[in-house]
This record gives sequence, C-alpha cells and structure tokens, in this order.
Amino acid sequence: MSRDATVVRSLPLGKESESLFDILSKTEQYGLVEKECGFIPDETLTTVSFFHFVEISFKQGFITTIPLLISTPLGIGVVDKILPIFGKQNLTFMDKVFSIMLSVLPALASVLFVAILFSMFYHGNLVRKIRKAIVQGMIIGKAMGTALCFAIFHIVYFMVCRNPKFYNWLYSAVGKKFYNQVATVVYDMGDVLIESSWFVVGLFILACLCLWIGTKVGEKKTKRLNQFIEKWDLT
Repeated sequence: MSRDATVVRSLPLGKESESLFDILSKTEQYGLVEKECGFIPDETLTTVSFFHFVEISFKQGFITTIPLLISTPLGIGVVDKILPIFGKQNLTFMDKVFSIMLSVLPALASVLFVAILFSMFYHGNLVRKIRKAIVQGMIIGKAMGTALCFAIFHIVYFMVCRNPKFYNWLYSAVGKKFYNQVATVVYDMGDVLIESSWFVVGLFILACLCLWIGTKVGEKKTKRLNQFIEKWDLT
C-alpha cells in the first residue's frame, strides 16, 4: 500500500484503553501504521476518547506524585542528618544519592518512561493528538499532586513544627525525659518540610521538561525520516 494513501478505518480508540500502558501501546501501533501507510486523520480520535485518555493520564500523574508526601521529607531528612535511617550520622556520597533517588523515583519513573517512548514513536497526525492528551493529563495530574504536597507541607510546618501549642502538648505526651530529643527532631523537620515543598515543585518542572524533550526528539526523528523518504522517493 502506498505511503501517500490516507488510512481511514475503524480504530479501537475508546473505552478499551484502561491504563496508560494501553494508550502507549496503541499509540505505538498507530505510529507504525502512519509510518508505513500514511497519516491517519486526527479526527479519528473522537472528543470522548480524547478526554478518556486525558482522564487516564491525569490519574497516573496524580497518583505517582502523592508518594512524595512521604518520600521527599524522608530523603531530605536523611541528607540533612535529621533522620539517621542508615544508622549513622556521617553519610557517604552513595548514601545521599540513594536517599535522593528514593525521593524522586516515585514521581519521575512514569514520566521518564513516557518521555523515552515519545522519543521513539513516529509522530503522525493521530499520534500527535493522542500525545497531546497524554501530556495534558499527566501535567494536570502532577500539577494538582504537587500543589497538594506543597500545601500539606506548609500546613504541617505552621500547625505543628512552629506551633507553640503543639510543643506544650508534646511535653505532656512524652514527658520531660524525651521532650528535648523529640522536640528537636520535630522542629528541625519543619525546615525539611519547607525544603521538600520547593523540591516537589522542582520535580514538577523537571517532569514537564522530560516530556517536552521526549516529544521534541520524537518529532525531530519523524521529520528527518520524512525528509529521507521524500529525498530518495521511497513512498
């Protein structure tokens, strides 16, 4: 079949996709079809299917951001020597790297996976529209997850770590013997929470950058392939 031909057929783009992996798998298939047979009209992806893809990507982006509520303060707390999780105060460089990796992996793993696939896909008409749905959903989901983490970190900072009433309650709860040690950790964790709040914002920006780079690399490869095909008349 000529590559210049426009492929118009019934494509299973609707509710059959129940996860981000389903969407990415189908996107790769459609890219291969467009690469070999010609562009598929982007109208093939209905508005309902488009927002269904946005919904799935949104859930993925939001759910993978929420673990930062725990992993980020733990990672930064270890690096700042407030939480001696490794059982030692003098951390090696690898200990710090391991702590930071545990903090960022929950939020960046899926983004890096999607970005790498985007850099490999053939970006035809239909693939670009599906890609738009995936990117919009993931960014909105991660933005809301980041905003939630940012807000919770600051609420805990002001309501617990810097609240005199909390320390009065803490004294009565743990007693004089353990109060100084526990209160010091809680107070120091306040600084960790503020660092964590801006850390998750930086991760969100990094996630957006990864998706943008993956998209641009994929588009550039597609453009070069199309130019090569046209130059050597391989249609």
